[in-house]
Amino acid sequence: MIHWPEDTPLEIRRLQARIIQQKTPEARLRMACEMADLGQQAVRDRLRRRNPGWTEGQIRAGTFREIYRDDFTAEKLEEIAESMRVFHDKT
Repeated sequence: MIHWPEDTPLEIRRLQARIIQQKTPEARLRMACEMADLGQQAVRDRLRRRNPGWTEGQIRAGTFREIYRDDFTAEKLEEIAESMRVFHDKT
């Protein structure tokens, strides 16, 4: 299900839906992956701005925490984030 912004007129939302539905499954998947990449980059950029002293590992771990916080228990989230931090900070 597509969630449209409230500030987009219905006529335009319908046009956007038709355009997207006319794309091949591969093109729609590519669009979804690009949007996910952009979202992750936005989180990384925000974390860098707010935490200028953070290492690359801390940025990656923080990004993971924000994106997947609802998908893991708190303990598992921290375990994964810490392993990411260690991995990226030693390379």
